Amino acid sequence: MSGAATKEEYIEQLNKHIPGTVYLLHFDPPYLHAKHYVGWTAKDPEDRLTLHLNGAGSPLVRAVLNNGGTVSIVRLWEGFDRHFERRLKDHSSSRWCPKCSVRPMEATHFKNCVRKEK
Repeated sequence: MSGAATKEEYIEQLNKHIPGTVYLLHFDPPYLHAKHYVGWTAKDPEDRLTLHLNGAGSPLVRAVLNNGGTVSIVRLWEGFDRHFERRLKDHSSSRWCPKCSVRPMEATHFKNCVRKEK
């Protein structure tokens, strides 16, 4: 639950359609089955990455780092709510990653995820 401390806060953020930034992290090398992590933040994505790198974020990111991997932000989608994050998580992240795909897809085909103006 990126950006939310509790399940209740996560649900509240979903219901309020709070605009933020959806980000895609790339793992090098992949960790077990995982090559990517999709997250959301209402704050600065670089600050959120710093939290991840310091072990205060996703357990998956922490496992990558604990096993000698590197983590980098490779895509940002600004002005979107957590519904958009959920939709991206429901699809293979490699299709969005510029490091993994020769022609990374744009997320424009998600018609029900309206971009919120800041």
